[in-house]
Amino acid sequence: MSPANLIYLLTEHMYSKIPQYPWHVLWIDKRKRNDMITQISTLSGNTVGFNLVGEITKEDYDNVIFPAVKKVTEKSDELNMMLVISTDLSNFTPGAWIKDAALGLKNLTKFHHVALVSDSLIVRSITSIANKLIPGEYKSFTLKDIDSAKAWVTEMAA
Repeated sequence: MSPANLIYLLTEHMYSKIPQYPWHVLWIDKRKRNDMITQISTLSGNTVGFNLVGEITKEDYDNVIFPAVKKVTEKSDELNMMLVISTDLSNFTPGAWIKDAALGLKNLTKFHHVALVSDSLIVRSITSIANKLIPGEYKSFTLKDIDSAKAWVTEMAA
């Protein structure tokens, strides 16, 4: 579809009744979506951090988290991680949950400090349980305490 056709369809849509087949909806570039996982670039050593916003998919884990974690675990036996979860847990797709579980199982013995930053009570409860059952130290922080989370997760970074 040419840009001219797209503009025509969008204009037609805005100034007339809703078309029976809104073809312009099919022309969406998923790479430009605002929902995703982005890596926090200010962390170093054996520490990685990620911002999770909007809908979280399997592809987000495959394209962002797994490569960054692999890079760290190839150099170090300990992994520190900070997850800033600025989205509701219902925004995680089933594929994302599977990838999250796979990440945890694959690196189970490598986690040293894991900071989960979220205002969700569920995330804080999960963190408390994880701290008792899973190797490593897990701690939850609220979004306003992100600086404290960053300091805690990097305090023992190699």
